[in-house]
Amino acid sequence: MAGFRRPCAVGADSRSAGRQLRPAHHRGADRGGAGTGRGGTLADLSQVSGQLVASRGNDNTAFVNASSFIAALALSWEIDLWGRYHRATEAARAQLVATEEGRNGVIVSLVAGVAQRYLALNGLHQRLAIVQHTARIQRDSLNLVRLLAEHGVQSATEVRQAETQLLTTENQIPAIELSIAQNEDALATLLGKPPRSFAIGPDLPAGALPPSVPPGIPSQLLERRPDIRQSEQQLVAANANVGVARALFFPTISLTGTLGRASDVLVGLVDRGGVTTHAVGAALGVPIFQGGALVANYDAAVARAEQATEQYRRTIVVALREVSDALADLCFRAGVISYLEVLDAQRQLFSAQLDLNASEVTSGSPSCSSTGRSAEGGTRRVDAAHAAARRARATHGRTRPRARRSP
Repeated sequence: MAGFRRPCAVGADSRSAGRQLRPAHHRGADRGGAGTGRGGTLADLSQVSGQLVASRGNDNTAFVNASSFIAALALSWEIDLWGRYHRATEAARAQLVATEEGRNGVIVSLVAGVAQRYLALNGLHQRLAIVQHTARIQRDSLNLVRLLAEHGVQSATEVRQAETQLLTTENQIPAIELSIAQNEDALATLLGKPPRSFAIGPDLPAGALPPSVPPGIPSQLLERRPDIRQSEQQLVAANANVGVARALFFPTISLTGTLGRASDVLVGLVDRGGVTTHAVGAALGVPIFQGGALVANYDAAVARAEQATEQYRRTIVVALREVSDALADLCFRAGVISYLEVLDAQRQLFSAQLDLNASEVTSGSPSCSSTGRSAEGGTRRVDAAHAAARRARATHGRTRPRARRSP
């Protein structure tokens, strides 16, 4: 069981979580390499090919066999009059950027998941230490109560009460240990390791408090979110594909050219026995009848663009909701909870003052029966009441009502 004891170790082990990012990375590389070909930018706009043709036939009139060899270099260039290839290139680049932003979103989610599990484990270990420490104190108290009960100072009811408190505290330990094991397994999964392959020790450093959010932050910061950037680029790609589908309705003009050598023998292609050939031409293509394919393709592109628009709006609304919820939570913690702490401190102060007054009255009135036990109990209650009153006053002095500020 290999453990790690520092926060930087979590960052070092989280590098192994890159295995989970490889599928997204490969998808981005695949789209980056195939996006240009699918959009038809350079692959269709310009083509260069080489040909080597050999044929053998006979002349039916003279009954003579003849051979011919042709080696030629062909060049084809389609003039982008309607912006088809320009929009296709724009769509491919936008789709590539969207894929990269999707990968960034996976990284952010992974880092957030690792941080949440780490902080949860930190809190669970601290809770387990508190419960174990409390159980030790209650066990010592139980032994003391049993000893006093044997000498007739404490009653059996107090012994049972101490035993109940100890059992209640000890019953919380298995549930906390189970939560620790489950969070360790979840953290191992996020780090790309098999469950139970490591354990985090209890000596974790205390988690640092998150930085406070300053007021007046512009909403333009939402543009940095990877999910919004991904949806935006997908919308750009969808709109560009609409332009590609529209350009298919118009004619295409292509320029072609060939340059090569022809000979009746193979050796003549490289020596003086061959003949140099060349040709230059132009081609015009007009879509006359496609069986409704162009219209259906255009309608599908428009529908995908509308879908991308709605997805982009939904992503922005979800982002605004998440930010609003986070700010509302911060305002609640900064304003309402502090005031609730003041009210609770005032209640504790009131109860402590009543307990102090009752303890003073009890300790001041003479009691002839069980003098030693009453004196001991009264002294303890007075000390406890004084301590509670001091804590309540200190809490009341530190926590004052603060007006809530709107973000």
